[in-house]
Amino acid sequence: MTTGAAQGRPDRLDGRASGVAGSEPPGSGVQQRDEPGGDECLGCHTITKGKDMATYRIRSSGLVNTPGLIARAINGYAFSKDRDAMVNVISGTFPELPKPAVRQLLSKAVPYTLEDETVVFSVDE
Repeated sequence: MTTGAAQGRPDRLDGRASGVAGSEPPGSGVQQRDEPGGDECLGCHTITKGKDMATYRIRSSGLVNTPGLIARAINGYAFSKDRDAMVNVISGTFPELPKPAVRQLLSKAVPYTLEDETVVFSVDE
């Protein structure tokens, strides 16, 4: 019996074959930029810092569906006794995000948009 990758089909949930050129390295990475533009994100997350704003792009992976996780955390954050736990879940999943930015996102103080499976939001610095 051959695997999906051996038959030319992906054998991962994200549609890519494992162990082949172009598959993502283990772990998540962050590419930080001081101004918009530049190279494509090397890992799962991109932080673009401007003069007064920081924009975060949190991409989904084969293990995490970011829009779903953020939606659940926003729902949980509505309950005051669960707020710290929801911030810790998001901060633990995406350690590159500062906790103040996570709190703004979960409290709906800042809007977010979806670009395919990527959550994008900006916060004041």
